[in-house]
Amino acid sequence: MSNGHLLCLGLGYSATAAAREMLAHGWHVSGTTRDANKARQIDESGIRAVLWDAPNRLPAEALVPAEGPPVTDILVSVSPGEAGDPALAGLQALTGASPAALSHVRSILYCSSTGVYGDHEGRWVTEESPVLPTSERGRRRLRAEHGWEDFAAANDCAEVNLRLAGIYGPGRNAIETLIAQRDGTGDANALGGQRIYKKGQVFSRIHQADIAGIIAALLTCPTQKWPETHALNLADDLPSPPHEVIEYAAYLLGLDPPPLIDLDTAQLSPMARSFYAENKRVANACVKQTLDYTFRYPSYREGLTAILRELK
Repeated sequence: MSNGHLLCLGLGYSATAAAREMLAHGWHVSGTTRDANKARQIDESGIRAVLWDAPNRLPAEALVPAEGPPVTDILVSVSPGEAGDPALAGLQALTGASPAALSHVRSILYCSSTGVYGDHEGRWVTEESPVLPTSERGRRRLRAEHGWEDFAAANDCAEVNLRLAGIYGPGRNAIETLIAQRDGTGDANALGGQRIYKKGQVFSRIHQADIAGIIAALLTCPTQKWPETHALNLADDLPSPPHEVIEYAAYLLGLDPPPLIDLDTAQLSPMARSFYAENKRVANACVKQTLDYTFRYPSYREGLTAILRELK
């Protein structure tokens, strides 16, 4: 398709990478923030900043700016809370007041989580697998997915739920965690720096750059190619035990790996510990087949190696 205008509801770690990717494709990109100082930084980066405090009504000019083309696609990366999805509430408020607000929008991409699948005892899950979230975070994500599907259908937009595995990349990885611990500037109990063992436990991961690449592939292809399930797993090729990732990072750095710690005795926050309650391998065949996508970082090995190279 021709170049469009992407609106990012929330400009966090993954959405910012996607925004930069679409700028490189020649797209117009806007992004929301509730912080006026951050808005100035966003504008300076080439992204049009939109001040918005969700769940208040999204400003109409977010979708139809005074200058430049109207928004054609929306990327949502705001986390749902106990009261629901604040981004959805803000967009619903706008369309309730201005029914034609989405007249130029062709698609909505919602950043969800593989947590919607719950625990599958280490088995593979595809987009067709049962969604049986065991955590409140997962249940909120699933409710948000359904909310965005219904909203998109009511407004004649294509919609896809991007089920993200564990995200890593520059600034968020085992390499930098171990360096900080080595230099005495990091938390010795940081999740990414402890070599924690639980028998049979694996996690799926995805590099920030592949999230951006997959979003770009979706936005630059006809929505008719999008999966009919409204879901797409974003995970690399190699689900792995977490302690192996730490070992590889230590190997790259020429360090002795941290001692192996049994999960029962590990110093973890309740939230970090809760991730070990679910065990599954996330399949990515749909991304590869639907979008003809080739992963930039097929596993943590390529991803961590590239991160270290960039640090050097």
